[in-house]
Amino acid sequence: MALKDQIKDLAAFANATALAALKGEAVKATPEEATRRYNTCVNCPFLVAEKCTKCGCKMGMKVQWQAAKCGDKENPKW
Repeated sequence: MALKDQIKDLAAFANATALAALKGEAVKATPEEATRRYNTCVNCPFLVAEKCTKCGCKMGMKVQWQAAKCGDKENPKW
């Protein structure tokens, strides 16, 4: 993924997280949801050394944020 695409994705994530916080909605995923997401990522062929090759994110951190989405835009896993 190109750097400009990563920056766009990060900006969209930050915006969604800020809007959720302003509305009083959950910003962090529940521990159960974060675990479910991470376990899904563990079985994904795009996860290499804890990093998603689709979006470039460290999945141990990304799965913990409610607004975060799977980096596989064509076939999202979560």
